[in-house]
Amino acid sequence: MSEPGQIDELRAMLRREGLRAGLHTLQEQGNRGAAGALLRGVLVGEGRTEEAAPLLREASDRPGAEGRIAGSMLELAGGRSEAAARLAREALDLEPESPDALLHLARALHNQGRSTEALAQLERAVSLDAGHAVAWHDLGHVRRALGRLPEALRAFRRALECLPGYRSAGMNLGVTLSLLERPDEALDAFQALIGDDPRDVEALVNAGLSLQALGRMDEARDAYERALALDESHAVAWCYLGVLRNEALDTDGALEALQRAVELDPSDVEAWCELANVHEKSNDLEPAASALARAERLAPGHPQVAIDAARLDRRRDRVDEALRRLQAVDARALPQRMAQEYLYEAGTALDRAGREREAFAAFSEANRVAALSPRRRRIDPEAFPRTCEDVAGWLDRDRTVRVREIESEGDLGEDLVFMIGFPRCGTTLLDTILAASDALVTIEERPTVERVLAEMEASGNRLYDDAEPDAETLGKYRRRYREAAADWLEGASAARIVDKLPLRIVHVGLMRKLFPAARYLLSTRHPYDVVLSNFMQNYVPNDAYVHFDSIEETVRTFDRVMNLWAGLRPLVEDRLHEIRYEALVDDPEREIRAACEFLQVPFEETMLDTDRRLGRRGRIRTNSYEQVANRIYKRSVGRSARYAFAFEGVRETLDAQCARLGYEPGPGPD
Repeated sequence: MSEPGQIDELRAMLRREGLRAGLHTLQEQGNRGAAGALLRGVLVGEGRTEEAAPLLREASDRPGAEGRIAGSMLELAGGRSEAAARLAREALDLEPESPDALLHLARALHNQGRSTEALAQLERAVSLDAGHAVAWHDLGHVRRALGRLPEALRAFRRALECLPGYRSAGMNLGVTLSLLERPDEALDAFQALIGDDPRDVEALVNAGLSLQALGRMDEARDAYERALALDESHAVAWCYLGVLRNEALDTDGALEALQRAVELDPSDVEAWCELANVHEKSNDLEPAASALARAERLAPGHPQVAIDAARLDRRRDRVDEALRRLQAVDARALPQRMAQEYLYEAGTALDRAGREREAFAAFSEANRVAALSPRRRRIDPEAFPRTCEDVAGWLDRDRTVRVREIESEGDLGEDLVFMIGFPRCGTTLLDTILAASDALVTIEERPTVERVLAEMEASGNRLYDDAEPDAETLGKYRRRYREAAADWLEGASAARIVDKLPLRIVHVGLMRKLFPAARYLLSTRHPYDVVLSNFMQNYVPNDAYVHFDSIEETVRTFDRVMNLWAGLRPLVEDRLHEIRYEALVDDPEREIRAACEFLQVPFEETMLDTDRRLGRRGRIRTNSYEQVANRIYKRSVGRSARYAFAFEGVRETLDAQCARLGYEPGPGPD
């Protein structure tokens, strides 16, 4: 039997028996001939160099190409790429068409930074032996290093076709899919590896990254924690667990994980940047700057370092320096999530610099890039419009909420205050001020009413049907709300509970049914400023926020919600107090005194003390965390006047809402 025939038969055996059993069969055949060469090649290809080393040392003493190829593999394992390349070339002198010699010459060249030359050797190797799984794998690795991701993907797939169960090829397939922003397919690759070996820490960590990219946060957390249970010193797992906790606004948990990551690997730039990010979002700018300084010393030209440092510069009113940092970044070379972050930061800095047209262009591009994210693709863009249509249909049927005390001892919500409005209307500022009162506790944008809505849907109940709920049904859903609220209050209590989530404005009819004695705080702001501010936000996507990609779509969403509010407002008018953002920043004491009178709680001077109101709060959960950390300012009032050019074609709609809400019309044509 010829050597090529032996190789083909042995490869067929590996496919038939599976990699684990097949390698055992090869070991039984000894470290010679085709079986020995295949065994050594697959072990090294899988990164099992320690197992391969004695076999390589034995084979390296043999004459001819076989000994030189084994010697090249040993030299490369020891980090001696020049010697490895020399031995591989000697093997090629003896056997010019040896795929193995070409493969190991390519590995040595790639390790020397000569990837283009390595690519040519690998392409020749697979042209000579189309079934060489390890050569296909290495071809994928080099193509990926050269930025040729789709071609790399094809090479890794081909490696797996040649050798099913090839774990290194499966891992690199998943990593490449991740780089191509295809986390769902990447997850399949990593889960296949985990299914074969549940103790594969690298696969668990990468599966966690894919799950996080898809917004499946609980599953991602589980994957990271499983990885750390297997290897508690895995710095990367700690880093990404910290990233996840930061996104979940678990500041203490994020700091704990990221500190552990940098203790284990002080050279991890990503962990230092994320540590800086946690501090910055908590408005602790000094420790943020310290962490970034460490990152910058490690990687002076790293784009994430530049983006984070620019944000800190801007927050310290060093806008020119922020822009200088950003201009040094090649945005075209950034991965999707980093490009998105870069563009939003560039837009914010340009806005602060008074360069409105450039800022608008940056935000437009940022929104376009954000719309490509995997999480966005999982959101049904029709979900929020359908909700609004359901409410509108209920109103069109001339429904009224019959406020009635079904039982005098029932839970009517006398202690509840629902803070509503439209995003970016000042609810976060108002919330932080009220939270400083000893008579109030607040729930900031947590699912409470939403859990009731989910239970209603799960029970098959229409949210807005024509039947009035009976006392038993009302009691069940009231208890569900109280359970949800208790989860977020964590034992805190006060005379009033302020439950803030602005877009609950569309559900005030249902809320009035559930809790007829509850109060409502409505925040309003000039419609043009509201629309512009939402267009400029880097939101975590949800059913509503996916409709803020353009000025036109943001106006349509604002108009839809405020038209609904016009019909809903009479249902709660007797329990409603309105606070205009412009009035709040102009005379905060007057507005807060009036709000306290409405809520029947005492006004406290300390409510307007920035340090006190923030010191009593945990981390701010909204995009307004920067603004509320400052003294109350008027910089955002009337900002839309500088962007008059952006409102062509939507002025009629917005001016109608201005009239309805009692505001002057917006800026005229530029």
